[in-house]
Amino acid sequence: MKKILLSAALFWSAFVICAAQLALLPAVADLLPRQVSYEAGQFFVVVDTGHGTKPVLKPFGFASDAPSTVADSDRALRIEALVVLPAPRGSKPAEISALPDTMRILTRILNSVSTMEGTEYWSASRRRMRTLYAEAYRVETASNRVRQPDPDDVPAVPGSSQVFYAFLRDLTFGGNVMKYDVHLGDSFIEMANENVTTVRYYLLPLASPGNMRSGLLVVPCREGLLVHFLSTIDAIDILEKRVFESAGNKSLAVLGWFAEQTAAAGLTQEPRLPKNIEEVKKFR
Repeated sequence: MKKILLSAALFWSAFVICAAQLALLPAVADLLPRQVSYEAGQFFVVVDTGHGTKPVLKPFGFASDAPSTVADSDRALRIEALVVLPAPRGSKPAEISALPDTMRILTRILNSVSTMEGTEYWSASRRRMRTLYAEAYRVETASNRVRQPDPDDVPAVPGSSQVFYAFLRDLTFGGNVMKYDVHLGDSFIEMANENVTTVRYYLLPLASPGNMRSGLLVVPCREGLLVHFLSTIDAIDILEKRVFESAGNKSLAVLGWFAEQTAAAGLTQEPRLPKNIEEVKKFR
């Protein structure tokens, strides 16, 4: 009888442990590429740049699950970053039960384009911080550029998507209309965007419609948020070097904007992300 009771107790203990483990979100370490290591509780950034559209830093298990965000071109310039935004200090590991609230907050952040206005980036050529987006706001359509407010509330149901247009005035690339698609999955959220108008580098045409694309994949984890950023630009060859220098730091600025928004919402710690892509750890 004692043996039966002992076995039952051991079984129940194992069941409780398994149930507790199942209630937790995935660990960051389980989603990182094999060559990447992570110290819990720390901000983490690694970047990779090159040509083509195939990502090399996308979290494990999301290579085909998330919607495609890149143009199909072997000569496209690729800027990629993998970031961990740790949860506030002293917080317990996040559980699956908290996922709906987290997704609701993330959906609101990714639909709030106007908060990007005034974002700054490190200008390598000028050796100082410079405004990235002098203007950022929703517009009704690609052709109607009348300013629209960010929505107060947006659906946060798995499988839902919000497609909208925004006008972004970049001090380098000028004013352009972008198309956004915010897609909510069961365990991730992704924002994809592409240019609707021709992007110019001062007076030179840089990227025709659809040839400048970005994707931001966010996966809530036990330790915080795992963020994958991918930007591809199918630009003319003579501007390649200049575009890499500019777009790399601008990508970090977008990640910094997102980190500030999640910190303000109480999801992550106050960000300490780098501004200069040359100072970021390289994947290879």
